[in-house]
Amino acid sequence: MSSIVVLLCLFAQPGDRPDNDFFEAKIRPVLVERCYGCHSVKSKNLKGGLRLDTRALIRAGGDTGPAIVPEDQEKSLLLLAISYADESLQMPPKGKLPANVIADFRKWVAMGAPDPREGDAFVLSENTAPSIGEGREFWAFKEPRRHAFPSVEERSWPRREIDYFVLSRLEEAELRPAPDADRYTLLRRVTIDLTGLPPTLEEIDAFSSDPSPRAYEKVVDRLLGSPAFGDRWARHWLDLSCYADLTDLSGHVVVRDAWRYRDYVIQAFNDDKPFDRFIHEQIAGDLLPHSSVKERREQVIATGFLAIGNFHLSNYIKGQMHADNVNHMIEKIGRAFLGMSLGCARCHDHKLDPIPTTDYYALAGIFYSTLTTSHDGPGVWSTITETELQEFPEETRERERALRKYEKDRSTLTANLARLKEAKEVIEKQIDVPGRERDEAQQRRREEMEKTNQEIKEAEARLLLLDFNRPRPPRALSVRDEDKPADTRVRVRGNFQSFGEEVPRGFLTAATRGRMPSISDETSGRRELAAWLTSPEQPLTARVLVNRVWYLLVGAGIVRSVDYFGTKSEPPSHPELLDTLAVRFVEEGWSLKRLIRSIVLSRVYRMSSTHDPVAVERDPDNRLLWRMHRRRLEAEAIRDGLLAVSGQLNTGRCGPCLAFEISGNVVDLDSTVNPPSYGDKTPLPEVVHRRTIHVPFPRKQPRKKFEILNVFDFPDPSEITAARSLTTVPTQSLFLMNAPFIKERARHTARRLLFRAGTDDAGRVSSFFLLALGRPATDTEVEQALEFLREFRKGLETLEEPPADTRREAWVQYCHAVLTSNDFLFRE
Repeated sequence: MSSIVVLLCLFAQPGDRPDNDFFEAKIRPVLVERCYGCHSVKSKNLKGGLRLDTRALIRAGGDTGPAIVPEDQEKSLLLLAISYADESLQMPPKGKLPANVIADFRKWVAMGAPDPREGDAFVLSENTAPSIGEGREFWAFKEPRRHAFPSVEERSWPRREIDYFVLSRLEEAELRPAPDADRYTLLRRVTIDLTGLPPTLEEIDAFSSDPSPRAYEKVVDRLLGSPAFGDRWARHWLDLSCYADLTDLSGHVVVRDAWRYRDYVIQAFNDDKPFDRFIHEQIAGDLLPHSSVKERREQVIATGFLAIGNFHLSNYIKGQMHADNVNHMIEKIGRAFLGMSLGCARCHDHKLDPIPTTDYYALAGIFYSTLTTSHDGPGVWSTITETELQEFPEETRERERALRKYEKDRSTLTANLARLKEAKEVIEKQIDVPGRERDEAQQRRREEMEKTNQEIKEAEARLLLLDFNRPRPPRALSVRDEDKPADTRVRVRGNFQSFGEEVPRGFLTAATRGRMPSISDETSGRRELAAWLTSPEQPLTARVLVNRVWYLLVGAGIVRSVDYFGTKSEPPSHPELLDTLAVRFVEEGWSLKRLIRSIVLSRVYRMSSTHDPVAVERDPDNRLLWRMHRRRLEAEAIRDGLLAVSGQLNTGRCGPCLAFEISGNVVDLDSTVNPPSYGDKTPLPEVVHRRTIHVPFPRKQPRKKFEILNVFDFPDPSEITAARSLTTVPTQSLFLMNAPFIKERARHTARRLLFRAGTDDAGRVSSFFLLALGRPATDTEVEQALEFLREFRKGLETLEEPPADTRREAWVQYCHAVLTSNDFLFRE
């Protein structure tokens, strides 16, 4: 390793289908309602030669040029028109679109203008989706059943039921599974997959020296029981729930109680809460019976799944805001539990899947009967529904203590402010006396006045901040039923003001076996929805969850389109295995840990990622699983791993992470138009080096304090993300080479190694490889490292002003190189 920093060559992986959900939810409804009248195949008088009803035509444009140029907002004439920036080109002509809608169009263009509308003349009434009856015959809508594991020729290879299904397909294709991974690779793989952290030196030593045939099994059980398991797997769920500590795309609006939902999810995963119960609590926790204060609190907090979302709280058109919020909750239900995008049916029958508009509004009736926001904020702002939680005795005592301190501090501040104002009045009477304008005493008084005014301003700001942080009983973001739950009516073409037929509340018809479950007139229907989602006869939920777990552990789903199980999805590579896992998952009590354990103990999971030229030729995408998928670590695993290796990871967990008590972080406290917003300046000092899941997440990017997350594809909290995108761009290498965060971790890692007493440099290299890469260094790697350290020190010593400690600086650069290498960034 002769260079200072190893340049990365990051490997791209096959991605899922292009994500058109943003278009369907935000763009198509506006085009249909506000633009198609003059610019579609059905226009009686086509304006400007422009049609907007297909992808090809909106990009071709009309008489003045292309309406949309993907990723180029300046050349996209449609953006110019809807912004009313040019008096000669303003659309729609009857009135400017709301600001948040214009922002959606700009975001859509910046995304590359994804658009699923094929053809030259897309007709709205055209229906290419299967009928309900046909849809029920599609594999994803059939009830899963358990299959007997197939016979195989190489009977000595399988260890678990899973292995038989995979080996059978490999033998059919005349392929052989890859050799088993070595113990070091396997330990690093399973430790990262289950906890998101690299194994420690002690854990590596314990596993490598354990000759027991159950050594690996004991490691798996230890990891499943670790608190770090919840931190890792809760993060996957927060990707789906659009979790953020701050809300609204237009700013950093404070949502100071969101952390309770995050902590609930972490604890649920650590406790292995049965997943059907987990679903029930998140959809209808407030409606479930409870036997204790603790249980009631958990259930209310759990409904934060519906309350936390990409809600445009500043929309002054409240009917539109309500319809959009309902759509967000329906999309979240569809994507998280059913592997379906349901938002397309908001405006018309789904074009590809057996989801009629009436199914959409059957679900919409449930959420129109659910209170999520209310218009009691300042100005045009709405607020997310909150529930005050019953306090535990220790919380009451702590709040009373804090309240006494608050009252004392407020009294002191009030007295100080009164003193300053009195002083100001005295100075005002003495200043600007005629004939003495140039008097030195007068000049001093003006300076004193300026200083006093500044002190008054600062005291008032402290008083406002103190009131903002006034101790209060605990609250949680939550939902609750409206006073009068009711069915709703179809919104024609998605227009919240255009009503069609009334639709009884219900669920997806194609995914319902037998009669549609009835919903009481007294409740919203959320409790019935939760029961339907977890019914053994409902075919999607268990399949989707099992496939998602497989994807997270193996690197590719049995159904590769992890978030889409519709008619245009990829068929499962191992359908019998998928069904068997789904049935067993339900039969074993919806235990996530049991499911994970069965997968990671399989021989399939323990395979190496070894290259096989014959297998690559026959199965280049590894769909038959002849080897383990090699993949880059997620953004948070990279960040947390760097902190762990450098010895700086703060193991503190849970609780609030926004530093509201730091002056300057919370602004606009006295505004009558906008709610208080968080300045994205300084997190709480104790959370800066915590695991990523415990740091503050704004909905608006970039995250100034945690830019590594932006660079390595951390999901946008405004999007429902099942499978993260994976980019390979030069900025990632440049970031690793130059970012202060990376350099600081290298410096602390070097310090940690140099403080190892009784160890020479060769020993330090060996320890470093185990610590950072989870494996011993080879003799060649040790020799290269020692040569690098010698040569680099010599080079530094030739400088006119060499560093005070050339040995330490050489180690810093060497650590930097290893920590930015593919061996660290990838999981084999």
